[in-house]
Amino acid sequence: MVKKIEPRKMVSKMVQSLDLSYTSLGSLKDNIDEAIETYGKDSWLDTYNIPYDDSTYWGIYAKVPETDEEYLKRLKDEEAYKERQDARDKAEFERLQKKFGGKK
Repeated sequence: MVKKIEPRKMVSKMVQSLDLSYTSLGSLKDNIDEAIETYGKDSWLDTYNIPYDDSTYWGIYAKVPETDEEYLKRLKDEEAYKERQDARDKAEFERLQKKFGGKK
């Protein structure tokens, strides 16, 4: 059986962090204009936290193609999920068949 090749998905990733402390609006505008030029108009700003740090940081996020490692992990996870679902469905089918048999 020939396996279907899954296309790579676009994933959201932080592509650049921003330090807004004591940043002038002009400098911020320049940073944002550069980010738009580099990552496109669909990129966005969002906050993120670092574990065990009470501060909130800003980053520029964009949709990028998943890496080889992410792609292979996603395929492996999807296959494992399908196998678990099939096993669960088979167990349910057998339980119901045992309970109701060939009743109509």
